[in-house]
Amino acid sequence: MNVLVIGAGLSGLAAAWRLRQAGHRVALIEQKDQADGNAPFRSVETLHSSDDHVIGWMRELGLSESLLPLRPVQIAQVRHGKTAAIDPQHLLGISAIPGVRKLHAARLLRWSRLMARYLPLLDPAAPERAAALDYRSVSDFAGLYFGESVLQQWVAPEVEDFYSGRAAELSRVTALLLWRTRMTGRQEIAYSGLPRLGLAPLFRAANRAISTRHHGVALRLDGGGGQEGYEITCAGSAVSDDVLHGDAVVVATSPGEAARLGASVLEPAERDFLTGARERPTLTLTVELDRAPSGMPERVRIPHGEGFAAQSIVFEPGSSGSRMASGAGLATVRAREDFSRSAAQMSDDVAVKSLLADLKLLYPAFVGSVASAELHRSEAGIPAFEVGAYRGLERFRRVQEDRRSLGRRLYFAGDYLISPSVEGRVVSGFRAAADLIADVSGANPGSRD
Repeated sequence: MNVLVIGAGLSGLAAAWRLRQAGHRVALIEQKDQADGNAPFRSVETLHSSDDHVIGWMRELGLSESLLPLRPVQIAQVRHGKTAAIDPQHLLGISAIPGVRKLHAARLLRWSRLMARYLPLLDPAAPERAAALDYRSVSDFAGLYFGESVLQQWVAPEVEDFYSGRAAELSRVTALLLWRTRMTGRQEIAYSGLPRLGLAPLFRAANRAISTRHHGVALRLDGGGGQEGYEITCAGSAVSDDVLHGDAVVVATSPGEAARLGASVLEPAERDFLTGARERPTLTLTVELDRAPSGMPERVRIPHGEGFAAQSIVFEPGSSGSRMASGAGLATVRAREDFSRSAAQMSDDVAVKSLLADLKLLYPAFVGSVASAELHRSEAGIPAFEVGAYRGLERFRRVQEDRRSLGRRLYFAGDYLISPSVEGRVVSGFRAAADLIADVSGANPGSRD
């Protein structure tokens, strides 16, 4: 089968690679040079030891020696302007987080019972299965069961660091899935970590396996009726007629772009979901340092009440076998959503100074050690998983399954369907590929192929 994949980010690459491995002819459509796998990925991407899909993909691509095992990351948190290491993996560690009251810490005894109740609905690879739990915010849920200090000093900083936004708006499903993914409260060894050479080798290796790509802007998606397949009209494509033909299409773009591209082939319920899927702006500062705070990678979470513009800071110290020279370091400072919104009216210089000021306030020793700093802006960088988002995912998935059973070969991939993590992006691509493979092979009972 001839498959066209629109978008060569992690989701599109994962889908294209898996389909290519299954023997399909795959072509990538991407307007950016990222499709060549040569884009500079200097930000620090934190993974988790339980991210089975992305870690397994690294192994399949032959990257075990260069990227694995992950470099363990120490988790730290700011309290009254000072950072302190914490252990959010275990309940005793959570109870010891500065600011958590003993009376509220005692409520963590409810943890096992609560998680046992919700666990059957929690599938990080299919988050829509938790739609029945999607009627309460993180704040309402955590405040009720664990108390205000546990909410403010552990739950909110952890969930907001991962999903952005505010705990009062995020669905409680975000917290439950995060704890399920990170194996919080279990005795198994689990940790956050960094791939040793960043993610650039992953992009390059996946791209090498997909020989056909078209640089251009996808303007419109048409077709899908009967056995006619699809046509994608492009601008700036290398093909002479600017029209590409495929038997199936995977759309691995933002939800708004997916709605625009597929306007003529989508069901009304699908268009409503895609146009209504909100994404948060992001502002990220990548800082090269003459020296790192320590020899161990560190992720610093900053609770909202601390008053910083920054949401989190991730440090990657240089070492033998890493992408940074020994003694040097790389820091990624991610701004809070409210600052990212207000920064839309700021010049880059002003935004950089504000985030650098936070970095130097928390780490005064860095004054004078900044070698360079680069600002990255995105108007829609992180999907907003607020209350109701998972019910929307369930409806979207249901309509897709119905269309697939009638022979439609149109699939979607992107972090807005799973989670904003690297693992979430990869899972969404693999899932789209698995759906297509199942439909073509006849594993889908309603398939007409």
